[in-house]
Amino acid sequence: MANPKGEKFVTPEGRAKYPYLNTADFQFDTDGKFKTRLIVEQKAAKAITAVVDDVLEGEFGARPKWPKNLRIPYAVYEEDPSKIEIRFTSNFKPKFYAWDGKVIPEGDEATLWGGSLVKLGGIIKAYNNGSQKGAGLYMNKVQILEAVGPGSNDDDGFDAMDNYKPDGFDRENEGTPDDFDEETADF
Repeated sequence: MANPKGEKFVTPEGRAKYPYLNTADFQFDTDGKFKTRLIVEQKAAKAITAVVDDVLEGEFGARPKWPKNLRIPYAVYEEDPSKIEIRFTSNFKPKFYAWDGKVIPEGDEATLWGGSLVKLGGIIKAYNNGSQKGAGLYMNKVQILEAVGPGSNDDDGFDAMDNYKPDGFDRENEGTPDDFDEETADF
């Protein structure tokens, strides 16, 4: 039988995908869920996937006996098979930590967007609710190693198009139409 309190975990560093860490996602749950997916190198993910497998074995027996509809919270990342995609959720906002391990006061956290480099911690628990069987990774803390968000500027914009002239505009007169006549203009 699996530990009813769950097994603690801390992930290796990974890139957040679809993070709802600062605010809850209400799309499919009226109470809101804090959640994210974490993209981690397979070699680095072995420690956490092994603990998930141990929790599942404790609840459902050896792997060959696992139910066909068992929900496993990790899978090979489709875009890069050298990585694992792991799903995390929580009913409560996780506590945020800086790269140096110090707590970030609530309200001072960086807004995290997809691509942020983070580590997550929490509890792994197996569940067996009739037709729903599997393991959940319930996060309660986030360590921000590199925030990607509205304040980060990955967009370099565009280079100027010196030879471009929009139809009807004269660059010499800073965008006034070519047929603009100041004398007849009604101000």
